[in-house]
Amino acid sequence: MGIYAVMAREVNGHRQSAEEPCHLLPPRHFSIRKDSNMTDTVVYKDYLGIPRKLIPWFPTIDEELCSNCGLCVKACKHGTYAVSENPDRVIVADPYACEVYCESCRFQCPVGAISFPDRKAFKLIFKELRKQYPPAE
Repeated sequence: MGIYAVMAREVNGHRQSAEEPCHLLPPRHFSIRKDSNMTDTVVYKDYLGIPRKLIPWFPTIDEELCSNCGLCVKACKHGTYAVSENPDRVIVADPYACEVYCESCRFQCPVGAISFPDRKAFKLIFKELRKQYPPAE
């Protein structure tokens, strides 16, 4: 018997919750703050000084290929995926929770339904963002 934490959040209209042992809680790339209406607001951490919501790195699921096995949900330690309730299917519920350059879920998908942006094209976008948000000295 150990100490457990129940985490719950609503992202893009989907409620996600999990009960996990505290020592196994996954790293979070966001924080939840109350806004002026006392509503939970997800605030993402910057990635190398660039606001995460400006970085177009997140998975896409090919619904025709996806078997809804849920392996991506289990493989992702950042809470990017969820299972929608009606109909039961795997969705990208929180794309900005995805860690930039991580593709571990893609390798877990037995049918190849998960894709990410092309790395060469992404690097060009990232270079442009870096011009707008230069590294702190």
